[in-house]
Amino acid sequence: MTESPPVTTPPTSTPTRSGARSLRRLSRFLQLGVAGLALLLTGLVWDAVLHARNPELGHTEGLFTVANPGHPLLGAGILGVAVGVAGAAWVRLGMSGDPGRVRTTRGVLLLTCALATALSLSTLGWAANEESAAMARAGGHDHGAGGHDHGTGACHPSAGELAGAARLTAGTARGVARYRALETALATGYAPHHDGRELVKHYFNASFVQDGLVLDPTRPEGLMYARTDRGPVLVAAVYLMNQPGERGMAVGGCLTAWHEHDNLCSSNPAMGVIDGVRSRSGRCPQGQVAFASPPMLHTWIIDVPGGPFTGDVPPAGVLARLGSGRARASAAGG
Repeated sequence: MTESPPVTTPPTSTPTRSGARSLRRLSRFLQLGVAGLALLLTGLVWDAVLHARNPELGHTEGLFTVANPGHPLLGAGILGVAVGVAGAAWVRLGMSGDPGRVRTTRGVLLLTCALATALSLSTLGWAANEESAAMARAGGHDHGAGGHDHGTGACHPSAGELAGAARLTAGTARGVARYRALETALATGYAPHHDGRELVKHYFNASFVQDGLVLDPTRPEGLMYARTDRGPVLVAAVYLMNQPGERGMAVGGCLTAWHEHDNLCSSNPAMGVIDGVRSRSGRCPQGQVAFASPPMLHTWIIDVPGGPFTGDVPPAGVLARLGSGRARASAAGG
């Protein structure tokens, strides 16, 4: 009777101390990448919900706005994913066992990360500069072909005209107080006159444009909101006469100087809808036609250079003070 040879179990290999340390580091970097991905997705969802609740948010916030919690979460998530993936790749490369190959591959990884970071930062800087330039052009009322016709000349109002102007500014401040929240104005029927980003944006109510009333502080045809770091801030009412070419009501004499726009467009001019502006070549957006604007009067409810009836947008510095709450409301004259 022959004896069968004993069965031997091959020895199990145990990782070296350095290998175990590398595996722990690899695990930590992968965990960081997963956490970053979770933050990124949370930021995307948060930002999407905020934009769904407020369609005008895209026109009032910058590329990175701390007031929007979704933006910091997106930034933290992108950073977590980038560091996690790059770190995991770095550790994994070190586990290959070939020192020469490790050095070469790690050098390529470092160069790739540096180039990607430089490209990302330069793109963000370019986008921020383009946004600032566009807002500066909008702040100067560069809306494409045409624009304002304000007129010139010295103004010497009478005592009665001064009183009429003061009544209009005070009445306007009281009448538009209900629209301080942009959401209220949107719910009432006001809509942006186009989709561009501006320092100060016009919103028009088509039903008020067509109601035949003029200089009614409770039903101004238009409202103007400034873009600030705390969201849109109501800064002015916009009154329209009933017909193009009609003489504006001179309740304040030369103080209340009406002006006209020759660059507006409409998808429904019969209903008084103002929802577009002409391009620099003079063309309206697709589906819109040129809109002959009746004379228009801005009435500012904040202190601005040029007085409460100026047709010009105030400097960016004045609007910046609105964000920190240092601008005061103007009840009359400026």
